[in-house]
Amino acid sequence: TRRASDLEDVIDDLPCRFKYRPVLPCDFGLSTEEILAAEDQELNRWCSLRKTCMYRSEKEEQHEQKIYTMKAQNPRKKQLILKSLTEEKEESVEAHSAVKRKVGKKVQEKLKSRDTGEAEPSATSGRAEQADRSEE
Repeated sequence: TRRASDLEDVIDDLPCRFKYRPVLPCDFGLSTEEILAAEDQELNRWCSLRKTCMYRSEKEEQHEQKIYTMKAQNPRKKQLILKSLTEEKEESVEAHSAVKRKVGKKVQEKLKSRDTGEAEPSATSGRAEQADRSEE
């Protein structure tokens, strides 16, 4: 007689026992963030779903792991295949550069004089004008 604990599953009243085997963890050269942020089509181009689900020997799995680790070290290849990741980075860089920085008074005057085409006021002439004002 079989006990319920001996069975893994019951399908249509048929007892089924699945044998699980230990496998090597493989991230296919991608970080968790990259996997979650990339589109499905891009991930399939990086590594097909068939390849992830294949039954392979431990030696074959180790070989695949080395290949994907080397593949991931090539950032250009990663950018070509996983384009959505680089687009997100470019958008964040553009958004960051679009933020205006505070500009000092002298820089504002220089920018203003360039826009209007006037000569830039020199620092010595500003001091001379202040001296004249103080004498009056």
